[in-house]
Amino acid sequence: MTKEHIEPMIPGNHIEDWQKTRKKQWKFVRPMLKDGMYQFGRTIWENIPEIKEDYLANDLTGDYHPKYWEPAPLMGMWLSPDQSEACWNEIWDEFVTDRQSAWFFRVRERFLTIAHDGLTHASKSEGYEYGAFGGLEKRLLDVFVRSKIYTDETIDLGGKAQRLIPWKSAIRTYQAILSKNTSFFNVGGDGEGNKTQLFYSPHSPYQWLHEMFISTFEHDIENAPEYEQTGDITCMKSLVCMLDDKPQFEYHPNHIIAGQKMIDIFEDETAPKYLRELWINVRDGKIK
Repeated sequence: MTKEHIEPMIPGNHIEDWQKTRKKQWKFVRPMLKDGMYQFGRTIWENIPEIKEDYLANDLTGDYHPKYWEPAPLMGMWLSPDQSEACWNEIWDEFVTDRQSAWFFRVRERFLTIAHDGLTHASKSEGYEYGAFGGLEKRLLDVFVRSKIYTDETIDLGGKAQRLIPWKSAIRTYQAILSKNTSFFNVGGDGEGNKTQLFYSPHSPYQWLHEMFISTFEHDIENAPEYEQTGDITCMKSLVCMLDDKPQFEYHPNHIIAGQKMIDIFEDETAPKYLRELWINVRDGKIK
């Protein structure tokens, strides 16, 4: 499975035996509803039995249509048995005409957080490949981050101007993408001096944001008031393990691709001089 060709692990009703497969996936959906979506209130996890029925339903017309599932539009797009483009368009069209669309920023923020983290406490043995939304992260990213490059443009949702992208400045965009695409190689500790691997979703949406990262270079990142070189150094140090002949841990292929793309950006002649030089010094061990 490559990052360019991720197929949804939650099948739609256009797939043969879709309910049978979905029943197996429910063991990952349920903890995401209970733990990942807790910020949207008790309603979700108190109604988990009803959500499961809808998740496996053959008929979701009328008042049961996924366009009415909250928090919108995330819940409907993620859990609808109908994963067609037409259904997603219906969900979005209903959302943009509803007053709750004013809370778009809140749903988007939660999506980006849990889509990167994946299932809470997941390891490679249980729930790791599911991620947070079972492989639908790329499609959902296009819903919540509505530009390929950095922009200050907005759209009107629920009578409120919402940014096409979630970050409020070029430097914040730069920092978010850099930190998340290097976090795949962070390590933790077991309390006894031993290093342990930290797990992030193999479907983290940040692996598709390299183009946006490059677009921030036009905004003089180095001289932004919020810029901190120490932050860049910390992130770059995490990437150095990619260059080891025998890395300490085994990384997911998607993460390796995302990390290598960051290195390629740092070493490209079109990258800002400060970024190239900083990376080379970190890579070569001149900065400890």
